[in-house]
Amino acid sequence: MLSATGSFLISFAPNIATLAAGTAVVALGSSATVTLRSFLASNVDASFSGRLFTMISTTGTIGGLIGMPIMGAVYSWGVSNDIQVVALPFLVSAVSAAGTQLTLAGNS
Repeated sequence: MLSATGSFLISFAPNIATLAAGTAVVALGSSATVTLRSFLASNVDASFSGRLFTMISTTGTIGGLIGMPIMGAVYSWGVSNDIQVVALPFLVSAVSAAGTQLTLAGNS
């Protein structure tokens, strides 16, 4: 949820101080990946840890393959429509991260 919050801060930042605060919050959220991998590894039998990390890496790669073109398309769309292009990809990222968090929270 820190990544979504930081992305929202960046997308609506009226000044450089808010932008820096948003970047710091996103940085704090990015460390959650390592913590969650460690948590998952401690709750899975050692014989399945290879499969677990393969699944996590594959999911991350697929997310990157899908997400990068979407961010490029959003940026291009913003440029062609004279929208504040710096904020738009961060807003899409924030909505995507928040939607993922809410989906995962609803399944548990």
